[in-house]
Amino acid sequence: MHKTKGYTALINFFSQIGSLRIGVESQISPFLEFFNEAALVELPFTGPVYTWDNRQIGYHQIEERLDRFSSSPDWLATNPNAIVQHQQVTSSDHKALILSTELQQPSLPEPFRFEAFWVQEPSFHDLVAQAWTVQASDESTSFLVNSEV
Repeated sequence: MHKTKGYTALINFFSQIGSLRIGVESQISPFLEFFNEAALVELPFTGPVYTWDNRQIGYHQIEERLDRFSSSPDWLATNPNAIVQHQQVTSSDHKALILSTELQQPSLPEPFRFEAFWVQEPSFHDLVAQAWTVQASDESTSFLVNSEV
């Protein structure tokens, strides 16, 4: 068994469900040697683990992680936010792998915007008065917030 930096068991490079590969080690030996010599590391990912399937169902289904992004430690040090997204593609038996090096900011909800025409709605004042009358309580006290509209 080959020992690798970053992949302690890269013999399981073809991580799979549903079948047994024979002779995988000899098939990927040159790749493992290159991987070790270059000291490559695998980039983190989000999404499904397996990146390929044979589009079969049941006993005949095989899913494998064939597709990966790897980099040198130097590149990863200069791109610390690098992450790979595995996304489903309907036209292929492989997932799409999308590399992002930007810090992913969570999307913010759209800010509330008051529309001036709302005040013309007949039930507007009653609705606002009801919304601003809040019953709140904690362990020690209860209070009522009430505001004139």
